[in-house]
Amino acid sequence: MSLLATVQAPDRVRGLILEMPVLESAAPAAALVFAPLLLEVHYARAVLRLVSRIASRLPSSRLGPVDSFISSAASDPDETAAVLHGVLLGPIAPTIDQRRAITAPALVLGHGIDLIHSFSDAKRLARQLPDARLIRTRTFAELWVHPARLTTEISEFLDRVWAEDEARNRDEIS
Repeated sequence: MSLLATVQAPDRVRGLILEMPVLESAAPAAALVFAPLLLEVHYARAVLRLVSRIASRLPSSRLGPVDSFISSAASDPDETAAVLHGVLLGPIAPTIDQRRAITAPALVLGHGIDLIHSFSDAKRLARQLPDARLIRTRTFAELWVHPARLTTEISEFLDRVWAEDEARNRDEIS
């Protein structure tokens, strides 16, 4: 979504932090995972509405992954179907030519653990964007579990982006 927004409104984006981008290499794995879910939501709508009503009444567990699962179960089946439909049939990213035209600096975080968030997509994207830097994360959850290394990299990236933007603004005023 960040890439699509950047193509639509490049003047509104100072920089991009792209964690585990999902691009062309992910399409087959995404289809294997999300197509059955879309079929389930479509054909088991009545049952899922009941599950949704029950899940929406559950209190917070204060455990992120558990609450995330409960929140997903509490989602309206029609909304879930719309999201899955968009994931499977909508644009997942700008074209390669559009990516190459993005001038905003980018920090791409990628890992090599799963097929949907493949490192090859992250590596390819970092090569396609004119001002991108690729960082290979140690695990898919490094930013959540052991964030120090990555937050330092992100902070340095943001400092650079803001400094370059301020310098550009000063030059335009003078």
